[in-house]
Amino acid sequence: MFMLTVSVGYAGGQTPVTTCELQRNAANYLNAVVEVRSMIVVGNGHAAFIHGENCKFPFAFGDDYQTFGNQFQAKKDVQWKKMRQTLNHTECANNIRAVDGRLQGTVIRVPATGTIPADEMGLELVIQSVFEVEPVPVKCKGPLTVSR
Repeated sequence: MFMLTVSVGYAGGQTPVTTCELQRNAANYLNAVVEVRSMIVVGNGHAAFIHGENCKFPFAFGDDYQTFGNQFQAKKDVQWKKMRQTLNHTECANNIRAVDGRLQGTVIRVPATGTIPADEMGLELVIQSVFEVEPVPVKCKGPLTVSR
């Protein structure tokens, strides 16, 4: 299964996975292109994680040129713009924003920035394209701030 997953990723296709599968077995998908239906939640301690099935996994956006340059080009279509617009705007004091959708990207090691060797850095999903993006209602007060 592992070799099939990696070969599909290198062949330009994507492997469907769940957020929990990434959380548990991300190393099996290292450098592979995957697709996951998940929720992106940013702000107030939720930043940089996708959420789904009671699991979470770190992510970055492929259009983060300061970190990646042109290495992971993002497909900046209507869906991408809708996602970015929703995640960049909030009317809540708790500053939480969320979208749900199908996310495609590459699983990589977080780029090394300090004293930790590159091969010991954690893994993250670099999101390069999105589909079926929908804003997720956010409660501005109370302990439960995101609802599906």
